[in-house]
Amino acid sequence: MPLIFTGFEEVNPSLSIPSQILELELINTPSISVVAGRNNEGQALRTTNGSYIQCRLPTQSSKRAVEIGAAFKYTNETSNNVLIQVCHATEPTLSTDHEAQPSAHVAVIYIKDGYLCVAYKGSNKQLIKLTENEYTYVEIRFYFCKYADVYAISSAIFVNGLNVLDMGRIESSSSIYDTVVYFAAASGDMQIDIDHLYMFTDDSNLKNQYLPILASGKISTLALSTVSNTFAVTENNTDVALALSDNSDDTYISSTLPADAVLSVNDSNISNVYALKMATRGKSETTGVTVLSLEDSNGKDILRENAVAFTRGLSSYSFPAEVSTNSKTTADKINSGALLRIKT
Repeated sequence: MPLIFTGFEEVNPSLSIPSQILELELINTPSISVVAGRNNEGQALRTTNGSYIQCRLPTQSSKRAVEIGAAFKYTNETSNNVLIQVCHATEPTLSTDHEAQPSAHVAVIYIKDGYLCVAYKGSNKQLIKLTENEYTYVEIRFYFCKYADVYAISSAIFVNGLNVLDMGRIESSSSIYDTVVYFAAASGDMQIDIDHLYMFTDDSNLKNQYLPILASGKISTLALSTVSNTFAVTENNTDVALALSDNSDDTYISSTLPADAVLSVNDSNISNVYALKMATRGKSETTGVTVLSLEDSNGKDILRENAVAFTRGLSSYSFPAEVSTNSKTTADKINSGALLRIKT
């Protein structure tokens, strides 16, 4: 699956913006500007005065998966705005009247009366209330299929990592159609900021599979410092926190006896957390077992204890935890002081 686009962090606002974003076409360029990104980190694009972004996905297919996600913030709502529109048609066009003429081959996600709404398959639905001038992360995961495809995968819309709408099968004829995506269409005085954008597409046969979750925002690595440690650390790296924070196989911790390491999480400005993944890489000459956990300041699990038995060959394991239902609570726990424990 090719990753089509991943964001605006490298855009130099002093230079021509379109020349730096070759994957996207900017419409009404003078009304598109670079602004501070979500959480005042990095950069975002702002559209207004009828400007918008469009992307024609490479290749054509009557069967394809399309996954798109971006963080949006809006002010001065106007009618017929578009946050994301996925168009699978012989002549793709930007929607200008979502509720009167929603197409069977178009899904339009937009804002109306302060609510996130969607028009698709001849219907309109109101999803959730949005707060003006605050970022919301919206994802749409589509699978276009032929009418006779019995293995069709359901399509869905996610907001801040939570599934807010299952759209079922999105069918097309057997003709080969273009797939075009439109973003952040803002008319008049409305402003739409778009950040942390990704697009992912696949023209292969996905039968008996689900569309994978890519991201619901920014991926971060926790900053660590050592509290205690009885593991040996490689001579190239005398601190266990540093040994566990790089990507080199030449720096590692080891022990032939029961050992324990405790590391504090130094971050204090983590925004909402929608998922956690703890990865471990190692090997054992015998039947050594390593246990990892992440605890809050009260000793309660943020990421419960997970054990892995390493083999003689160097191998990797990861332990994901779904935290999207209490994302702010998880962030607060980490910000107030968390401990990473590793023992064998």
